Amino acid sequence: MLELITRIDPCCYKDVDMLSFKRTFQTRQQALDVYRSQLSEQKLFVESFEGYPKGSPVVVKLEIRETEQQIELNGTVERLMGKREAVELGYGQRPGLVLDVPITQDLIAPLRAFFLAQSKSGNAPAPNATQGSGINKVNERPSARIPFENLASCPQEQAEQEVARFFELAERGNVYQLFNVRPDVDRKELRRIYNIAVRSLHPDSQSDAFSSEFAEKLDEAYQIFNEAYQLLQHPVKKAIYQEVSRMANCIGGMSLNSYKAWQEDYRLKNSVNINMADELVLKAKDAIANNASDEAKQCISLALHYDRFNEAAREMQLTGDEK
Repeated sequence: MLELITRIDPCCYKDVDMLSFKRTFQTRQQALDVYRSQLSEQKLFVESFEGYPKGSPVVVKLEIRETEQQIELNGTVERLMGKREAVELGYGQRPGLVLDVPITQDLIAPLRAFFLAQSKSGNAPAPNATQGSGINKVNERPSARIPFENLASCPQEQAEQEVARFFELAERGNVYQLFNVRPDVDRKELRRIYNIAVRSLHPDSQSDAFSSEFAEKLDEAYQIFNEAYQLLQHPVKKAIYQEVSRMANCIGGMSLNSYKAWQEDYRLKNSVNINMADELVLKAKDAIANNASDEAKQCISLALHYDRFNEAAREMQLTGDEK
C-alpha cells in the first residue's frame, strides 16, 4: 500500500506561495509503478481535498522506505482531479492534485539512482533492461508491469505479497487493475499480458520452493485471472460489465467479486424473464437458419426486452446475425 503524507505550509494556505508534499513508498516496486504510470508523462498525482490555482509552485519529496532513498522534485499545480477520475485511472481512491513535474536532463541521473536503488540489505531485485530503458528515456511511456511476470523466480514471501495484492484487487479494485491496463486496452495487448501472466501462474511453472498451501492460492489466482480475461476479451461481456458498473456508480469499474455477486443476484431475481429471453434467442437462431430475418430481429428485440443483459441476444445484435 502507498502511504501519502501531505503537508501544506501554513504561510502558503492563503497566498499559495508553496505547497509541500511527501510521498512514501513501502517498496521500490511501488515507486517504479508510479514512475511508469505517471512520472514518465512528467505528471504526478497526490491526494488532496484542497484545490489550488493552476501554476502554484510545488515541492514533492519522494521516499522509498525499503531502500531509504529520497529525492525532491519541483513542479506546479496543473489541476484538481476528482475522485471518480482518480479511481478510473487507478491513481487513488480520493480526489487530488495533478502536478506538472518537468523532467530535465539534470534530473535523469538522480531519478535513475532513486528508482533503481538497491536496499541496504542488498535484497532489492535487480533492474531489468526494460526498467533501465524507461529511466533513460523519460519522455517515452514505458510498458506497464505485467502481473505475475516474474513469479516463478520470486522467493515465496515476495510471491505471497503479489498474490495477496491480486486478491485485494479482485475484492476492491476493478477488473482492469487485475491486468494493470486501462479500460481502452485492445484485445491483442490483453492477450499478450494474459499469456505471460498465465504461464507464471500455471501449476507447471510454479517453483518447487513454494509450499503446497501457497500452491493452492496460486491455483485460485489462476482461476480468477482466467475469469477476468474471459470478461474483458469478449466485447459483449465487457460492454455489460461497463454498463452494470455505471449503474452501480463505479466509474472505474466494479471489482470482479462484486460483479459476480451482482450477476448471481440478478439471475435469482429475474430467473423467469431470463428463461423467456433464452427461449426467444433459440427461436431467433431457428429463424436465421430459415432465412426469416424479420422474425429473428423481432425475437432478439423481445429477448432483450425481457433480459437486457442477455449475452447471446446482444452478440447476435452486435454481429448482425439476425439479418
